[in-house]
Amino acid sequence: MKTYLKLIGLPLLAVTLLSAAGCRTTPQGDRTAGRVLDDKMVTGKVEQALDSAPVYKFDNVKVSTYQGVVQLSGWVATQDQKAAAERIARDVQGIHRIENNISVHGNTREAQGGAEAIDQGVDRGREGINNRNRDVRDSDVRRDNDL
Repeated sequence: MKTYLKLIGLPLLAVTLLSAAGCRTTPQGDRTAGRVLDDKMVTGKVEQALDSAPVYKFDNVKVSTYQGVVQLSGWVATQDQKAAAERIARDVQGIHRIENNISVHGNTREAQGGAEAIDQGVDRGREGINNRNRDVRDSDVRRDNDL
């Protein structure tokens, strides 16, 4: 009888322990290790699909997945790009829902050009201040020499 219990009990105990380990949660306590792995796989697949998109490049779009919900964030130049990113992500298997939080910021080249124009304006403003300070110092020196 003891041999029979050992033959049945040990494999049953092993199966129980292994199945419990597979359901162990992460330190956050809200996802199993398997769910975390699935989310990472989905994130990778969506990122790969966006990177290989033939029409648009989604360099400024970030992808994160939590319990099968994919969140797209970042920015694109047009509303069409935002919609295309969601369509591309929707074609990936394993997604339960998509949260499209991508912002539309107009043409990215124009935005970069606008930032460069601002930088140039700041530089010109600094030059003007430096020139005025130099002029003030020069006029003070001339006044002192006149005395």
